[in-house]
Amino acid sequence: MTEFSRTLLIGVDAGGSKTTAWVVDEADALELIHPQPLGRGSSGPANPTANGFDTACRAIEQAIQNALVDAGIRLDHATQPCQIKLCLSVAGVGREREKQQMTDWAQTRFNPASLAVTDDAQPILAAASPQQVGIALICGTGSYAWGRGVDGLTDRCGGWGYLFGDEGSGYAIGVAGLTAAAKFADGRGERTVLLDALCQWLKIEKSSQLIESIYGGSTDRGAVARLSEVVFAAASEDAVASGIVDQAVEGLSAMVHSLAPRLNFGSEDSGLSPILALGGGVLVHQPLLRQRLAEKLPDLAEKMAVVSTPVAGAIRIAGAE
Repeated sequence: MTEFSRTLLIGVDAGGSKTTAWVVDEADALELIHPQPLGRGSSGPANPTANGFDTACRAIEQAIQNALVDAGIRLDHATQPCQIKLCLSVAGVGREREKQQMTDWAQTRFNPASLAVTDDAQPILAAASPQQVGIALICGTGSYAWGRGVDGLTDRCGGWGYLFGDEGSGYAIGVAGLTAAAKFADGRGERTVLLDALCQWLKIEKSSQLIESIYGGSTDRGAVARLSEVVFAAASEDAVASGIVDQAVEGLSAMVHSLAPRLNFGSEDSGLSPILALGGGVLVHQPLLRQRLAEKLPDLAEKMAVVSTPVAGAIRIAGAE
């Protein structure tokens, strides 16, 4: 029977734009509230639904290998045998079929002592709440809310995709900005600086070029979502842009309002305070959205926690396995 000299925790946050991996010594994770990783690694997108399963697996493996190299660790080093506890947080594996497929691959490839495969919401909550009780609200290219009660039961709201869901997401905000600009250009909408601002962002000279720029083949959902930056930049001076932000807040807060009553957060004297963990690029990088969301959810404003490194939550889940 092999005696292992150390146990490593490996957490992976794999999304539609990039993949991040951390390696942490389990001993440090037990002793420190916020252990510093021994190594960090990154790679490209790894959403099996959007990027394909094989592409996702390659990106995850590359990020892990890069983190191990950064830590100066070789798992096959005979003189320092290590075992690993692994958590893969992967966008697009919310359903059991995708989760099982990813589990089977990871078991075969890494032979971990323990393995957790989650979607991209659970580590956001885990990073903000050691008890993992509360709601993770995610707003990036897409949007949805996921929660866990004191009884361990989970539920979710939103996340129906860009065709008939993802309210309040970066993509939805970007589309709303384009719609407002087009209506103003036609003379059937309110005056807005968004028309000129979007043309400048897209490096085009006139509104008639918007069609070619957006539909020309090089603009994917992520690029449309990044147009939300134009909307936020204009919101302080433009009523139309400000209204689009308010509409996004309505969509995001509605998810929280719908989800919260379906979760058991225990009594007020239980000592547990459910967290509202905010994740995703738009919520993390747009303080105006967080400010207006706090105004819309006053009961949860003091319980909001911004999670900029979800991979830290993946490490926490790996250590709990």
